[in-house]
Amino acid sequence: MESFLTSTTPVVTPSYPFSKLISAFKIPCAFGVEVKLTEQEIIYFLPTLSAINLPSFSFYEDRPPFSRPSAYQMLSTLCPNAEIDENSWVALLWVPINKLPPGKVYGSILVYYQLYSGNSGYLPVQGLVSYKVPEQWANVYDENGKLNYQLTRHWEEMRKKMGLEAHEFQAKLSCLHHDFNFIVCRDNNRIM
Repeated sequence: MESFLTSTTPVVTPSYPFSKLISAFKIPCAFGVEVKLTEQEIIYFLPTLSAINLPSFSFYEDRPPFSRPSAYQMLSTLCPNAEIDENSWVALLWVPINKLPPGKVYGSILVYYQLYSGNSGYLPVQGLVSYKVPEQWANVYDENGKLNYQLTRHWEEMRKKMGLEAHEFQAKLSCLHHDFNFIVCRDNNRIM
């Protein structure tokens, strides 16, 4: 999970223009984002726009993930010159597109990001929920391949916390968020 968040969360500078965020998705949308699950297992995720809230614009996607344009295309088309305020946020559905070594590709993850941040660094994650993500993604192993129970427990707590934050965030929205409802209904309310 740490690898996923580190690999997929956009890095911003203070007072960044929204166009800079859009351009940050150009390469990930073309090739996917590499997430190392283990030293031997890598999965590639493609970001799709799930929902966005800006001062003069709101959008909620309802098409199936694999029939959507990339997040870069959608953001470039919908809001290329948007302004950002403290209520601005974006939800991205990270869809798996490839796995090395070859095998079953699974594990979509919906992440809410706050767009307004006075500090440089990663965009603040407002919460996340997952669909068909294996439990072992939250396991942390040491350099000898042994399960680190303390870190695994820490990430299990973080996973539950971020899931609860996503539920609380969704409860404040005035619109139906299709991806969130799909994940929660079909994954037995499981919190990543």
